[in-house]
Amino acid sequence: MRKFITFIIFMLFTLTIKSFGSDKWKELSKLVDSEINAITQIKDRKSKLEYRLFELYTEKMKLIREEENKLFLQASPSEVAKTGKETYFKKTRNAYNLTKSHGLSILKKWPDNPHTADIYYTLAQNSRDYGNDQNTEPFFKQTLRYAAPDSKISHNAKISLAEYYYNEKMWSNAFKLYEEILVKPLDEFHSKHLYNSAWCLYQLREFSGAIKNMHRAFAFSKNKNYININEQIFDFMGLFHVDGKEIPSGVDFYVKNTPDPGTHLIKMAKRTAKNGQFEDTKYILGKALTESQTRKQRDIEISIRLEELDVYRKYKKNDLHFQVAETLAKMQTQSPIPAEQQTLAVKEIKDYTGYLQVRLTRNAKQKIQNYNKSDLAEIISYFDILTRLDKSNIDQYRFYQGETFYAVKEYVQAANYYQMGVEWGNKNLTPENKTADNETFRRKLLDSLLATLAEGSFSPEANFKHTEFAYTNYIKSWPVDPKSQKIYERLFNLYFQKTILDKAVDTISVYNKHYPVDIEKQRAMLGAVIDHYIKTKNTTSLAFWVNEIIGGLYGFDRSYIDKATIILGQLLFEKIQSVENKNKDTALQMYQRIYDNQIYPAKIKAEAALWISIIYLEKSNTQESLDWAMKSFKYFPDKELFENRKKYVTLANQYYLNQDFDRSIEISSKYLSRFCKDEYSEKEEFLKNIIQLHVASGKPDLALSALKEYQKCHDNRNFEIVSRLSVLNYYILHNDLDNFFKFYADYKKDLALTETFFLSMLKYYWHSLYLNQPAITEKISQIFKAVLEVSSSEPAPSSGVISSIRGIFAYKEFVIFSKDFFNFKIEEKEEFDEKFFNEQLQKKVMLLKSLEDKAQVIIALGQSDVILGVYQILNLAAEDFSKILLHYDPKGMPEEFVVSFKRSMNQLVINLQTKIANNTRSIDQLIHKNQLISYFNTEVTRDSKLRKTTGFQWPFIWRSSTVDFMENDK
Repeated sequence: MRKFITFIIFMLFTLTIKSFGSDKWKELSKLVDSEINAITQIKDRKSKLEYRLFELYTEKMKLIREEENKLFLQASPSEVAKTGKETYFKKTRNAYNLTKSHGLSILKKWPDNPHTADIYYTLAQNSRDYGNDQNTEPFFKQTLRYAAPDSKISHNAKISLAEYYYNEKMWSNAFKLYEEILVKPLDEFHSKHLYNSAWCLYQLREFSGAIKNMHRAFAFSKNKNYININEQIFDFMGLFHVDGKEIPSGVDFYVKNTPDPGTHLIKMAKRTAKNGQFEDTKYILGKALTESQTRKQRDIEISIRLEELDVYRKYKKNDLHFQVAETLAKMQTQSPIPAEQQTLAVKEIKDYTGYLQVRLTRNAKQKIQNYNKSDLAEIISYFDILTRLDKSNIDQYRFYQGETFYAVKEYVQAANYYQMGVEWGNKNLTPENKTADNETFRRKLLDSLLATLAEGSFSPEANFKHTEFAYTNYIKSWPVDPKSQKIYERLFNLYFQKTILDKAVDTISVYNKHYPVDIEKQRAMLGAVIDHYIKTKNTTSLAFWVNEIIGGLYGFDRSYIDKATIILGQLLFEKIQSVENKNKDTALQMYQRIYDNQIYPAKIKAEAALWISIIYLEKSNTQESLDWAMKSFKYFPDKELFENRKKYVTLANQYYLNQDFDRSIEISSKYLSRFCKDEYSEKEEFLKNIIQLHVASGKPDLALSALKEYQKCHDNRNFEIVSRLSVLNYYILHNDLDNFFKFYADYKKDLALTETFFLSMLKYYWHSLYLNQPAITEKISQIFKAVLEVSSSEPAPSSGVISSIRGIFAYKEFVIFSKDFFNFKIEEKEEFDEKFFNEQLQKKVMLLKSLEDKAQVIIALGQSDVILGVYQILNLAAEDFSKILLHYDPKGMPEEFVVSFKRSMNQLVINLQTKIANNTRSIDQLIHKNQLISYFNTEVTRDSKLRKTTGFQWPFIWRSSTVDFMENDK
């Protein structure tokens, strides 16, 4: 036997196995049938022959069951549901009835024959394994009646019957048998019998006896002659001691017998906490802390602290909860806490602090003057703890501190904390380490700071300090932003009112850099500065700025430059612009008078209407702004209207920046209707407003219609591609599969879209597979099949996408191919047949070899996602084989043979596990090397840290929000 096993090991790892013999099942069945026929030919059979015939019937039943089970496994679920499972095992049932009838007839005819106990034992096993009837228990009882008390069959029958009672939850009956079995240790399963008996006593609420037997089981498990069930004992010993109210001895058990008692004591503490035993829970966690600190097991100590947080919160031990939180913060400061535990600590403390916030603000709303100041201080302290635990998000916690003060109307303190959060970001965040959350909270901090300044009573100095800080940091963070566009003006006014004119003109410069389209406002701002210098007769500064505007700064009108000293009296529009900076309503009235006055020509009326439109836009009244813009269309001749196209495109852009997409589309359409055939650079920008704002409004169908309508105005292939891609990306972004596939059907011939179509379908394929959406998976598969056909006329994507598609189909075939290996099981006979076992083992090895050969072909395709899936199946196959070998029992063989056999099987398993380790190492290297995010990577690797780092995430597109097309275009 040992030589054969050695040979198998060699074959397994050199993969040079010869093919199996054919149809072994039929050969065995034929031999059994032959012997049955031979015996049945004898007319006057004695009990010995009849007993042999009973054995043969049993063997024949097992063979029949094996064949019928194979057919059952091959049947589809729908076929099984239609005919019922029992129809697949009719022959087994008939064979069982025949065998049982024959055995009982022997017992009736020869009641005193020497095989009576054996017959009852076999009948009991057959009933249990094949009969699905109520005879298992009575047959085992009959076995015990006729078997010699100290015989092996009596011992085995007691064990089988005890296990039957145990599985049926007949705890009292099971325990009585275990008492007899445990009189003395007769087999290697004595430790397991003790363990089962302990559970019986536990279920019978006899905790003292249960604990005693559990300890006895542990003692036997330490003896190499008995199976080791320490892991099971460690899992439940604490439960027994808790429910048995012997907590100190349970704690001592783990301290004395486990290398990491803290882990087990946490489980005990969870049980006592669940039972409402706070003092016991505190005692257990205290012991756990002592042990983890003594043994320098820092990770376990942190886990205990986390459990303390949960317990103290549950039992409202607020002081203890705060002490633990403070301790965790100190530990983080001394040495970083592992990421997973840090996340848990932050979540628990953040949740609890949120609860305290809600409680404080709810009470504060009742009577703001009487809020509990110690509660407020506690919340602020908790957030300070979080800043030490979670240093990458200090801005969040400063924001929450500010929000807490804001809620109780402590506005000065709120402003200070908001500003502290921004200052921390200024000092610590860089483009490389800044996250989306940091960006979000920076905006929240600044918005909240501005809101607080509007609410609170600040001294003029504090108000100026905070306001300047908020404005300057806002435009520094988001120089191009609808809010920043307004803040430039406000910051200028803040400096101008304080006559800090050097900073005021610097603000105009930055404003112009990022919003050159607002040149009129910037010119007006500088005009205000010049007006100040005129008013104060500061000739030096005035001369400097006159020279600057002569040089072309901000495009000042020549008449303004020539008459700078008398601009307020002679230039009408410049006067209104100067008024506009101070009072837009007054400016509107002045422009209105110009528009209504009949003495002015149409061009002036048009200009007045256009300026009114712009002012209304600055006041964010887009409806009035559009109405006046349309009036300007009425009076402007084509030449002047064409010359003012930049203002109209600016109006269109400003409407969409104010989120009024419909009016931006309307004015763009109006302008294009007047100047469709003319060539000008703004035409495409008007078209972009129409097409992309339809998309942004969730109306991609209107975008496509507009694209067709205005093709006569701007027949540009690149623009057509970009527009179609924006519609396609809308469907992808919103996961709109129906319209995606309709769009694909309409535009699949557009080669510029092919790659985007197929890259998206690859993502949808894995997405639908993960979400178990077979209809979508099948639809994409059909498209992929069509592309792979040699004669296909369908546009094909890049070779990389084609390779990914081929990889998908190769993997699907591999999954089907692997079923032969997993479906083949090595049979365990009642009496071990070495030749039969060797043949079956050889066949299993050959199937593994075929599977690995097939895997190499697929791996050679080089598709990372698919390679991980293939490795997953290979590892599952090796695990499956390992379990079979580990659990195979050569029944009926001498103990020496069994020991040798188990040793040989263990060697096989070691080699299989080596394969698994090598595969897993290859997987980890592949994931690390390629920074791989895959459908499979969380299923195949055993490296939990790696899983945590890479994880399985959907591509960002599934979670992204709508973006501003126009800003991206810029």
